[in-house]
Amino acid sequence: MTQWYDFPQILTCKPATVYLIGISLANVTFSDNFLLSLSQFEKEKAAKFKFDIHRERYIMFHACLRDILARYIKTQPELLQFDIGLHKKPYLKNNPALQFNLSHSENEAIVAITLNADVGVDIEKKKTSNMDELAERFFSEAEFAYLNALPTDERINTFYQFWTHKEAFIKATGLGLSQGLKNFTIGLNPSRLLQAHDVDIADWTIQDFCWKDDFASAFAVKQSIEQINYYRYELSCL
Repeated sequence: MTQWYDFPQILTCKPATVYLIGISLANVTFSDNFLLSLSQFEKEKAAKFKFDIHRERYIMFHACLRDILARYIKTQPELLQFDIGLHKKPYLKNNPALQFNLSHSENEAIVAITLNADVGVDIEKKKTSNMDELAERFFSEAEFAYLNALPTDERINTFYQFWTHKEAFIKATGLGLSQGLKNFTIGLNPSRLLQAHDVDIADWTIQDFCWKDDFASAFAVKQSIEQINYYRYELSCL
C-alpha cells in the first residue's frame, strides 16, 4: 500500500525525483471561486462540456493543478502561463523545466511532476465492461497472451495495470494514441518497458502505485529515478 503524506507548504523540485500528488473531490462542493485562477482558454474549454459534473470536475482539477504548480515555482496560480509544445503536450512558459502531467477519473486525480524529464501519469476507475475487447484491440501480442493466461479473478487488476502503464507512457512521450498502444510492450512485477519502436527502453522508469481503492494508477518518466514523493492534496489548500 502506498503511503501518502500531507502536501507540504514549502516545495522544491529535485532532479531524479517524481512527485505524485493525489486529489479527491469526494465531499467537495463546487463554487465559482474555482474559476478565479483559470485562464480564458480554460474557462472556454470548461464551458464546452455537455454535463455540469464534467465541467465542474475539469474546473476544480485545473484550479488544483495551477495551485500545485504555482507552489513549486513560487508564484500565484493565476500568473501561470501554459503553452503547447511538441505533439501538443502542454508546458509551463514560466518554467519549462518543471514537467507535469494530470490525469483524472471520476472524482479522483493525480498530478505528476518532475524536473527536466518527460513524465506521464494515468488513473482509471476499475470496470469490467469491454475489458476483453479493449485488451484485444490495444494490447501487444505478449501483453494479451499474458492476460489471457491468468485465472479469471486476477484479470481485472492485471488489465488495469497494463492499461494505466501504457497510458502513462504515451502521455509522457506526448504522442498519445498516435504512438499506437499495440506498438510497445509493458512488463509487470516489476513494472518495466520491455519493447517500444524507436525508443531506448533503458531511458524509462514505469511504475504503478495506489491512490484509492477501486482505482488503478501508474506513472512513466524518461529518466532513472532515485526517489518518489507521494503527497495528498487537500482542497482547503486553495
